[in-house]
Amino acid sequence: MKRLFCLVLPLFLLSGCAQSYRIENQAHAISMGIDWHNGSMIVSVQAPNLGAPAGKKGESESSSYQIYSARAENFETAYNILQSTLPQQLNLTHLKTIVFSEEFARSDQFIRTIETFMDVFLVTGSASVIVTEKTAQTLIENQKPHIGIRLSITIPSMLSYHADNGYIPITTLSALYTGLKGRYSTVLCPLADTATDSDIKNDPFMPGSIPREGDNKNEYMGACVFDREKMVGILNGYEMQLCYFLMGESNRIADFASPFAMRVSTRKKRDVKMEITQDQVNIRITLYLDIATLEDGADLSAIEKRLVIDFEKVMDKCKDMSVEPFGFARCAARQFKDNRAFEDFDWLQKFKEANVEIRLRVNGES
Repeated sequence: MKRLFCLVLPLFLLSGCAQSYRIENQAHAISMGIDWHNGSMIVSVQAPNLGAPAGKKGESESSSYQIYSARAENFETAYNILQSTLPQQLNLTHLKTIVFSEEFARSDQFIRTIETFMDVFLVTGSASVIVTEKTAQTLIENQKPHIGIRLSITIPSMLSYHADNGYIPITTLSALYTGLKGRYSTVLCPLADTATDSDIKNDPFMPGSIPREGDNKNEYMGACVFDREKMVGILNGYEMQLCYFLMGESNRIADFASPFAMRVSTRKKRDVKMEITQDQVNIRITLYLDIATLEDGADLSAIEKRLVIDFEKVMDKCKDMSVEPFGFARCAARQFKDNRAFEDFDWLQKFKEANVEIRLRVNGES
């Protein structure tokens, strides 16, 4: 009898699991935003409203999600405030996106907060990171699901679509952390903005300035660039497309902003040749491209020359920011006997002063 009691007792203990750990008693955030203003951090989370009734046909789906915010001097305190004021226990293990305002991404608080995410809190490393030019709270408030599709599915599919066209990179929190801490290439994150009527439409490749209309005000275009501590610059959508080719990771460019109506695609992998001396780095990168124009009689030679100039401008822009997102560092590291020798070489400084030659082989040229 005593043995039977010992076997049955754990079953009663398991069935009495604390209510706060049940799924219906937790706020499973799908998006989190962080803003930094006047020395204060504003943390916002967006979570499904599990108690909301199913939306009727034609009814706004915004009521299916709730947004909670807290202001404090750091993330830890803001998180504790949210935990103490939400009607449910906050759970960050199912985040789909983490949105940083540009002001926060450029602040000295950025690297410390990322380290806190990874070392202290249960923030999933698979969440996609986004930087917005306005506030993160504004971007989250304007997120809308596709008709009949949950927001948790809408956001990843939307980011994937924009990345397939080369307009943005896709970066997870884990990849961002690795890039900030790594010794090789620096990291890029997608750039977003919420369009308003007051935005000046002066760059069709910048979010918030795209010449289009629609109910969804959020726009994703371009990338923000990080060094080892924080954001240091921006690439617009066209520059990001060019970056994809230089990184050897792109399939195509939809060049709708140029005077040429064309599509550009890769025929085979890029070829990178590198010569390193004690004081100088020489890089020659060859891109094998196929160019298809929609206009008869287009001057392919003129298009090729313009593309080379555009590639060189992107390369120089990254040099000026002292960042190297192209993956050249891994090629360079192979020429050193160990990691210490490569670190002593100071790759980012040497890349800033490197001679880079870009060659194109267009439409079948070998």
